[in-house]
Amino acid sequence: MQVIYPEAPAHVPESVTQPSADFKREVLKVLSSIILFIVAYIGLVAAAVLLAIAAGYGGIMIMGVFASFITLMLGIGLIGLGVMVLYFLIKFIFKTSKTDRSHLIEVTRTDQPHLFEFIERLTQEVKAPFPKRIYVSSEVNASVFYDSGFWSMFFPVRKNLQIGLGLVNAINISEFKAVLAHEFGHFSQRSMKLGSYVYNVNRVIYNLLYDNSGYQQTLEKWGSISGYFTLFAGLTSGIVTGIQAILKHLYSLINKNYYSLSQQMEFHADAVAASVAGGNHLSHALRRLEMADACQQELLSFCNRLIGNNQKVGNLFPPHRMVMQQVAADLKIECHDGLPQIDRATVHRLANSRVVVKDQWASHPSTDERDEHLTKLNLNTPAHPHSAWLIFTNPEKLQQQITNHVYDSVAFKSTPVILTEPELKAQLEQDLQKQEFHALYNGFYDTRPVMAFTEKPAVNIPASVKDLLTPDLIQIPKRIQVITNDINILEAIQQHKSGVKTFDFDGKRYKVEEAAQITISLKGELTDLETRANNAEQELIAMAFKAAEALGLATELQQKYNTLHITDQDFQKCATNYFDIMGILQPAFQGQMRIDQALAIDNQLKLNEKSIKEQMSSFLQNPNLREWCDDQEVNKIKTYVNEKLTYFSEIRGFDDDAIALFQEAHTLFYQALSRRAFQAKKTLLNYQVQFLE
Repeated sequence: MQVIYPEAPAHVPESVTQPSADFKREVLKVLSSIILFIVAYIGLVAAAVLLAIAAGYGGIMIMGVFASFITLMLGIGLIGLGVMVLYFLIKFIFKTSKTDRSHLIEVTRTDQPHLFEFIERLTQEVKAPFPKRIYVSSEVNASVFYDSGFWSMFFPVRKNLQIGLGLVNAINISEFKAVLAHEFGHFSQRSMKLGSYVYNVNRVIYNLLYDNSGYQQTLEKWGSISGYFTLFAGLTSGIVTGIQAILKHLYSLINKNYYSLSQQMEFHADAVAASVAGGNHLSHALRRLEMADACQQELLSFCNRLIGNNQKVGNLFPPHRMVMQQVAADLKIECHDGLPQIDRATVHRLANSRVVVKDQWASHPSTDERDEHLTKLNLNTPAHPHSAWLIFTNPEKLQQQITNHVYDSVAFKSTPVILTEPELKAQLEQDLQKQEFHALYNGFYDTRPVMAFTEKPAVNIPASVKDLLTPDLIQIPKRIQVITNDINILEAIQQHKSGVKTFDFDGKRYKVEEAAQITISLKGELTDLETRANNAEQELIAMAFKAAEALGLATELQQKYNTLHITDQDFQKCATNYFDIMGILQPAFQGQMRIDQALAIDNQLKLNEKSIKEQMSSFLQNPNLREWCDDQEVNKIKTYVNEKLTYFSEIRGFDDDAIALFQEAHTLFYQALSRRAFQAKKTLLNYQVQFLE
């Protein structure tokens, strides 16, 4: 079989793949911050060595001059202090880091000769080394990775390539070449070596700042041996805290600089990809892969629900395509050769914000920025519309192998039933329909809650729903959502929560000081839209009640509205509690804190969870419980409700298991009430259809 290998653009200028001035500037900034770290670290180590020598000399002198049990203990404690501070600064040398490969399957040239031939030609074209190993996974992604340790900064490390089959499932051969060329663009970058230095420097600082459980336990054991040693363990802890304060500033500086360089590295790798595969194909792939990833997550959620019925999918990839095509149809996106065609206009039509804030901590440029960069390069080639699966030998077998790998950790009640393709298609369509409202509403309620009211609105009644829910009107809820989101972003900018100096709005650059005026304008726009939407909904409700009264069903319709509003209130209460309580817990994940701060978190959690446990207990008594959560989720919530948990103690610190149970139970409860509220909304709207048709 002849492997299809798309041609490169003709007459590519050499300057396209040369590092830009911005790239070189960011390299210098990163080098400067690494040098600063090295100087600071050498200074800290030198001070620790001097401290260890002084402590050792002082300890020996104390034990030698004043020989007694007390001086012996004090001398040993002083020596221990010097040793433990020095060990704290060098303990990272003994730690290695390996990339988790549990989700990966390695493929060889024997398994996939055409894939290896394709990659061989591509690496030659890009002038990059052939990867050490090639792995496949279920992900919608491709990436370069390598095992790294302290000594890898001084010795060359060969890189591995991961190809996500979810990615292969979502692109054609031209786009596949472009995506892999981007990854090999990283292979060819000297800055990848610089990235390795930054990675290891970050690992060093992270190890010193946050990876200290073993070190802390050693200090605690040492201090518990004797009251004398407790004193020196406390002093050691104080010195270490001072060292960490210095390192936190360096950690922030190095990361900020490297993230800026990382963005330039992405632009450069994009340019490499465009020079050999066509920038148009990389742009198309970038747009579609965001959608493909979301669709895969939706599919995996569906598969999780099947597990409760002792069912599984034999091959994840055909239904993944099916979900993409269904979502494309729902969003009115055209498909060519089975793949959604997503361009900039489509993205902007579906966008959730008109405000763009450049994230100084982002490691990748935005897709819009990358698309704009690729468009300026103007290196395009005709598309090969064939599926990227053509490059793989026996793709169905590989798909099933990865699918089985995904299910490896799942414990089924008995041998699971593998759904046939027609059964799977029927269940998927049914599942997707469960998440949609009746077509009569034409998407009006997709992002809008149903209006609460106490009596039938006294308004004019339109002739038909079609006359009321015009194409312009059904876009209003989406516009309300976008404007509300933009107002929240702009208010955060005004309060300096984001730390930015400028932002873009509707494609124009503004200063932070101008955010207030734009917010006022948006609030006025929001009020007008909400008034229009509310008036339309009141007319819709009046129309439904008029028909319901004629049929003697107005009371039943009112009851369903009442049920929905009670359900909504329960969910809103749960949502408020959920986000409040997660906010209380958040500092526990942000590094070390004082004991009094940790105890305060523990007390706040216990106070707040009392009313939530009561709400959970009431929910667990609901006879329709299984409609909103499965047995496993119910058991997890019950376990939490019945357990009396302590989240922090002065002796053991934070209890990771207790916090994990707390988080999982609250998340499951939030999701269950969300599903119940959605179901109540759908029940009402479906019931109301008979009065509107």
